[in-house]
Amino acid sequence: MIQFDVRLLIVRLGHIERFEKELRGHMRPEEQPMEPQMKAFGVPMWTTDDPTAFTTEAGRKWIWATIGPLLDELKPLGLSACQLQIQHIWNHADRWTRLQLADGFETLRCNVAAELNEKCFIFLDKQEAELYEREEQFGARMASAFPSANRELKQAAQCIALGMGTAAVFHSMRAIETGIRAVAVEVGKSFDVQQWNGILNEIESVLGEWRRHGIPGLSKPEKDAKLEYLSRAAAEIGYFKDGWRNYVSHNKRPYDIGEAKSIYEHVGSFLKILSERLSE
Repeated sequence: MIQFDVRLLIVRLGHIERFEKELRGHMRPEEQPMEPQMKAFGVPMWTTDDPTAFTTEAGRKWIWATIGPLLDELKPLGLSACQLQIQHIWNHADRWTRLQLADGFETLRCNVAAELNEKCFIFLDKQEAELYEREEQFGARMASAFPSANRELKQAAQCIALGMGTAAVFHSMRAIETGIRAVAVEVGKSFDVQQWNGILNEIESVLGEWRRHGIPGLSKPEKDAKLEYLSRAAAEIGYFKDGWRNYVSHNKRPYDIGEAKSIYEHVGSFLKILSERLSE
């Protein structure tokens, strides 16, 4: 997928269309955007006002300042005919008359329209675009502590912005696995390919031992605080497993955008809290 700011293209094409009208003499002097201003500064764009006149050096500089950036801006869209036309205009800017240049700009505008008609564009509103482009999904601390989870949550956010609810839940559940792994490491276990239920049982087994016999090297207040924190984390992971993970992983039902966004935010909030003490 290519991200493209269509607003800049609209502005540039508007400039080109007005310039084309100016070249053809279809604009009153007070409407002309460039030539009177350039003349006022003693640098006219044309050798004369005749339709067969050629560009001056100042005129050619203005032309390149207008179409040069467009050459690079159109590249990500793969508008090859437009890029060739831009280069063609520039290669002939010093020998084409005003009318020939106008014809060249008209061809460019037609090429842009024709090639864009062959593309499929997805529109995002401001809120969706912000969600799609967000890098640190739930703050710098969480992104730093759990970079793998942040990547998955970025994918989830992009899926939400694009209207793919079930895919967003899938990525959110993958993000939670990073948190499971951190909790497992904290109790001396590893989480790799086990089922969620298996690692949760192992975590609960260790926490049970700590409740009965204490945690080596920690005072009772420290033990109680750590047990409370990890017990809540394990319970929350169990909630994710029973509430969503089993359903999305085994294709039991789809998720709409409202559900997906709620799950995404719940997962992110959980990992944000987890990142205050743990990391991957």
